[in-house]
Amino acid sequence: MRDFKKFTSGEIRRQIEQDCRHKLLDELRYEKRQQKFRVWQHRFDDIVLYTRKVLEIKLEYIHQNPVTAGIVDYPTKYIHSSAGYYEDGSMPPLDILNYNEVM
Repeated sequence: MRDFKKFTSGEIRRQIEQDCRHKLLDELRYEKRQQKFRVWQHRFDDIVLYTRKVLEIKLEYIHQNPVTAGIVDYPTKYIHSSAGYYEDGSMPPLDILNYNEVM
């Protein structure tokens, strides 16, 4: 998880700089020791998805995050969410695997 967070935060920062979205970059600013930006929270909670019900509860929680954060008013309006896929079959920018096909 550490390596994933380190790699993806660097890539996210570079993309923001490349797109000249300096206001967003300012929101990620976090200067502590040698760290200048923070994309991810320090903690990581691993959850065992031992039943379909637990998976569906966690997926719903993830789909609601952009709504709770005030980014969108409905989960399917968040472009990076799989909520639209599960509601009406619309595919997000990245391909996803339907959990029904693996559980």
